[in-house]
Amino acid sequence: MLSEHKIYHALSEQHQMLGCDRELFMLNLLVAAALIFTALNTFVTIGALILGSLTFMLLRRMGKKDLQMRHVYLRQLHYRPYYRAQAPLLTPPRKRYLK
Repeated sequence: MLSEHKIYHALSEQHQMLGCDRELFMLNLLVAAALIFTALNTFVTIGALILGSLTFMLLRRMGKKDLQMRHVYLRQLHYRPYYRAQAPLLTPPRKRYLK
């Protein structure tokens, strides 16, 4: 018989804040707050709030589609030199087999 093991909830839950990736959400808040408090201008405050809201909406949409999208994209950038999207120009054509 197989033995049963408890899986703790904290190990399997996603790291989200308000439906967004937690780190990107906190970075968004930090940038918006930095813009607001360094400029101390009404127009910059309104612009930072609009920019922060739009970024929040995009992050929320990204979180609904795939929460790991950021990690996959960063990994793809890391391995870009090893895996080319296209074959080099001098690659011989592939053999085609008749069906």
